Amino acid sequence: LRQEQILGVGMMISGDAAVSDRLSTARTETDRALAATVTSLGTVDIADPSGQVQRLVGRYGEMISNLPSTRAEVDAADPSEVVTVLDDYDVAIDLVGELLSTVSGATSTALNLNNHLVLDRALSAVNGQMAYGLVKLGPDPDNLVASGRFDVLSQDAESFARTFRTSIANASERAVLDRAFKDERSRAAGAVVAGLVAGTDAEALETTPGQF
Repeated sequence: LRQEQILGVGMMISGDAAVSDRLSTARTETDRALAATVTSLGTVDIADPSGQVQRLVGRYGEMISNLPSTRAEVDAADPSEVVTVLDDYDVAIDLVGELLSTVSGATSTALNLNNHLVLDRALSAVNGQMAYGLVKLGPDPDNLVASGRFDVLSQDAESFARTFRTSIANASERAVLDRAFKDERSRAAGAVVAGLVAGTDAEALETTPGQF
């Protein structure tokens, strides 16, 4: 979902055909992942006396049903609707995180669950920086809503990354975060994000939204 959000907003701002092609692939991957989660949820049998899990599962189904509407907004490619689209994806992403953490909390040890959730939050915050960073690279770089959320996500990304690196994490979890930060393209994107965090003018970064 976060990948789809980034590519969708990138397409809305840039109109780049290459971004549109990658977005189509990302949507297929999203649909596959959402369907797999629905299947997995059908195999989980946990005590749910408060009905919280059932309510979250119901909201999850509604989110999947509403996704075509969000995609239609993306396809309309109206730059004035970028923040609305970001909002829609953020709501979906937060719901997925809440559902998975709730289900995992009933089936995982506390230590393993904590490490996993911190890793997930760290990667989500980094990707959120990229999504809102696109707005700062586009024709409306001073959008107050997008700029405010970019600043918050930048603080979260730094905090969660630091927490994860200093927590007890197994090698496979640590490798996921290391790959995310050491991949060549990720490092290039990270340099742009760092420039935006430092307040560098978008033009000085010499990166278009499509390239980003």
